[in-house]
Amino acid sequence: MHLHDRQPDRRDRVAERAFPGEKEPAPWLPDFRGFAESVLLWNLVPTHPHRPGRPDSNRPPTRAEIAAGRPFLEELARGRKVVPVGRLAQEVLGGPYVRHPSHGGAGAFRDGLGTAFRSAH
Repeated sequence: MHLHDRQPDRRDRVAERAFPGEKEPAPWLPDFRGFAESVLLWNLVPTHPHRPGRPDSNRPPTRAEIAAGRPFLEELARGRKVVPVGRLAQEVLGGPYVRHPSHGGAGAFRDGLGTAFRSAH
């Protein structure tokens, strides 16, 4: 599998959007510029697992979904520090993690990103 690079500024534009399910506007996010090239935030799977018929819900990914996402992780992580997003990701990947922003975790997520940014540079 080969993943093509996107336009150089596409990753930087993630800071312009709020995370799905969060009510806070994007300005609460730290400045991502220069971060995407050295750190990969990974939430176990590259998809949004949800309950059947409820795309606005969250559920833990299955073992099969985690295994299917592993090739994406390996490709995207080359040359980067991987920071697990959430406790489940930390259980699988190990190392320090940032809290997942869902269910009221936006503030802790923001603070964790700040710590991850500082440790990556």
